[in-house]
Amino acid sequence: MTGGSRRGVLFLPWLLVVLGLLVVALAVLLLAPAPEPLPQSETLRSLGSPGEADADVSNPPAAPLAPAELSAAGVPPLPGEGDLRVELRFRGAGEPWELPDLPGVLTGTVRTVAGEPLPGARLTLVGGLQDGRFTVADAEGRYRFDHLLPGTVFVRVVSPRHPPVERMQRVLARAATRRDFVLADTQPVEIRVLDHEGKPLAGAEVLESRGLRSARTDDEGVAVLADVPGGPRVVVDLRAEGHVPVRYQLNVHPGLLAHGPVELPPLPQGGTLRVRVRSWPGGPPPRVTVVPRATGPGPFLPAWELWQDVPVGREGLVTLEDVPTTHLLDVRVFHPSGVADPVQRSVRPNPGRSPALATFTVRSRVADVSGRVVDESGRGLPGARLVLEALRPAAVLARLYPGLAEAPTAVPMPVPGPVRRLLRTEADGAFRFAVADHPQGTGPLVLTASAPGRVPQRVLVRTANRRLTLTLPPVAPDAALTLVRRDGGTLPTARWFLDGVEIAAEPGGSELPEGLEGEARDWLAALLAAARRSPDGQRVTGLAPGVYEVVVLRGGVPLGQWEAFEVRGDATLDLSPVR
Repeated sequence: MTGGSRRGVLFLPWLLVVLGLLVVALAVLLLAPAPEPLPQSETLRSLGSPGEADADVSNPPAAPLAPAELSAAGVPPLPGEGDLRVELRFRGAGEPWELPDLPGVLTGTVRTVAGEPLPGARLTLVGGLQDGRFTVADAEGRYRFDHLLPGTVFVRVVSPRHPPVERMQRVLARAATRRDFVLADTQPVEIRVLDHEGKPLAGAEVLESRGLRSARTDDEGVAVLADVPGGPRVVVDLRAEGHVPVRYQLNVHPGLLAHGPVELPPLPQGGTLRVRVRSWPGGPPPRVTVVPRATGPGPFLPAWELWQDVPVGREGLVTLEDVPTTHLLDVRVFHPSGVADPVQRSVRPNPGRSPALATFTVRSRVADVSGRVVDESGRGLPGARLVLEALRPAAVLARLYPGLAEAPTAVPMPVPGPVRRLLRTEADGAFRFAVADHPQGTGPLVLTASAPGRVPQRVLVRTANRRLTLTLPPVAPDAALTLVRRDGGTLPTARWFLDGVEIAAEPGGSELPEGLEGEARDWLAALLAAARRSPDGQRVTGLAPGVYEVVVLRGGVPLGQWEAFEVRGDATLDLSPVR
């Protein structure tokens, strides 16, 4: 047998084996039962169709989603509940935009007597250089004021659960000041007032929180304040003719009336101070400020703010009644276009109605800041408002009133001319400030010009005897602000408020508050004329370009506060929570 024949014989058995295996496999396939079709319900469910399949209890559908916020995986919703509230306050345009150099810080909490935080409580500074500044307590009841003028401030606290109260606090210069405001339920408080001879005084006025609640004493010298929010250091003022207006801080608690009316020390007898200004260089009347040369601990705290920034009459005379006779008083006169001669007089009035007299003359001096306020075509703007203020007011006050640093607890810091002067432009837009009394070495000044419907401008003034031109163009409402969450989270509907007025969905649809008249109404109307919000409230257009103070809240919970947020073109505000 040849080699080729032997290879063919060996290959034949392998071929027969392979063919056999193929026959077996084909037989298995042909004899197997056909698969059952899917039930109709399963077929519908696999296609996502609604119907009877949704009721199949063997594979129940997922529970429907409740109305809630949907965010990307791992992204939390914003704190609080309900719509957002976005509050804008227009601070103007121009440079510089640095805040005055104010080193004071006031921080702490707002809470109940049980220690529960009061989120959303609004704290507002009342009076003085920073009147109207506010902040809002966060979810833990914490608040913080930065850039405060050191000295005594009054803080109004408004909580959703309590009536408004006003408290007094000294702010330190070199360290943060902590004050926890504790608000309790209201209760009646009885106070007995005695005259300077220790006898019950009828007809005296008793004011709680500087007049938020008040009452008068009866024939027995007792006044009943019906609904006083309790807490520590409640401010109570007493005022009666012939006596010094004084202030106390009382701890008001539920057991206060257990032993009858609270009897306060006899009121001190007041004196009279008459200030005469012989002449001044036109414009507004001069203003008088009285502060003590030094203060010390005592049974009462005079209400010194009553004798600060008081205008003289047309005849150049003002009479200050019931001033303290226990202090040497420093009297100063200020005018935007002149400097008082002498710069200061010190007097100690006698008890009774025999007045002490302080006489001044306001003279023009060489050192000034002058110029014009004009429109975009160079024409003068009459009646434009100008404010010339110190960039470092604390340094100025320390030079003018060094005695206040000894015990400033009860003396609100005054706002004299070297700290802030106000003027209106003349018919041709001209203005002139006298600055010869600005203390040397206390820093530069900032001049701000504004007029209704026009963009305010600011100029830093480092040297006197400069002639400045400030151009105020019309408000061009071409800026927009959009709320975003860059972390991928969702945003609720937002309501917007500009200088306290809600922005409507259509331009010009915002309703101005009643009682707002004159320049303030015209200016607010100009700001709101083109402003409008989107349907979801997450964008507002038609804003005047410039710098805004912005506060965002949700259900009373603060989400953020920006003291100087610049809005030009299309600006965005990121509300992503800080992790």
